[in-house]
Amino acid sequence: MWYILERSRYLSIVAVLCSLLGSALLFVVGADKTVRAFLYYTHVKAVDIKLAHLSPSDIAITYVIRALDTFLIALALLIFAYGVYCLFIRKRDDVKKQIPGLPNITSVGFLKHTLGEVVIVIILVTTLEEVLVSLETLTWHLLVLPVTVLLLSLSMKFLGMRDH
Repeated sequence: MWYILERSRYLSIVAVLCSLLGSALLFVVGADKTVRAFLYYTHVKAVDIKLAHLSPSDIAITYVIRALDTFLIALALLIFAYGVYCLFIRKRDDVKKQIPGLPNITSVGFLKHTLGEVVIVIILVTTLEEVLVSLETLTWHLLVLPVTVLLLSLSMKFLGMRDH
């Protein structure tokens, strides 16, 4: 029975591979959004009707912010894949063989903390994009995103999700 349980940890490789594929896809999508920013700014591509009220530079900024958001999600998937690999697949003897630039993920709590921080930054970037796009017609519903950031930050603090 112990052998089956010990070997079942390799099922998490599905999560690692799918997260890596999703991350790679989002890096391509982020690059596409960056190229679109250049195309809109140089008037090579026609402007979306929802953004017609913005200047070309504001449209470019909007697409660059969208690209940033996409890259952040891609990085979150990359961190998740690396974290699951470190926690469930990597042999304990290989702990010293850490990929440079990535955190040494030693617990599920550390992984949750890191991903929680990334989610908060993604929501902040989304808030910035929404405010920029609807600057002339700001409404109260835009406060939902900053309040969400505040509540997530407070919940992380109260749950004790600090750097480990």
